[in-house]
Amino acid sequence: MTDLVAFIRARLDEREAAAKAARRGDGRWEYRDRSDDPETFPWTVWAPDVRLSAGTGFAPQEAQFIALNDPKFVLADVAAKRRIMSRHRRYGEVEPSYAPWDDACDGCGFPGDPEWPATEHINDCPELRDLAAPFDQHPDYDPAWAS
Repeated sequence: MTDLVAFIRARLDEREAAAKAARRGDGRWEYRDRSDDPETFPWTVWAPDVRLSAGTGFAPQEAQFIALNDPKFVLADVAAKRRIMSRHRRYGEVEPSYAPWDDACDGCGFPGDPEWPATEHINDCPELRDLAAPFDQHPDYDPAWAS
């Protein structure tokens, strides 16, 4: 089984790099047509601080999707997912002297405490599996991670 944590980190690194490479100015998309003539370009899709219009060659639903996934959003999304990962890490990274539980998920509970059941192996952490799920078509995705 592949390391789930390393897999997620690699995917987040890829998304972050792509968003940084695509951003301009403040990181929000802004497309402008060659003409502001409403007869020529009858529709405009608005998203927060974004203007996408027919002059781009995108269908309205494509333009809206792009607008809602601008670099600023992707970078914020990556940062949020990294914060989740920081709460769900190997117990051995937190308390290295607790060898029997080194691979347990610290965020899923404390090993041995019935009120806080632990996920005995980080690859079984439901939070991390959910973070990996959108990448299920990636060649490095392990089907064993499916929730």
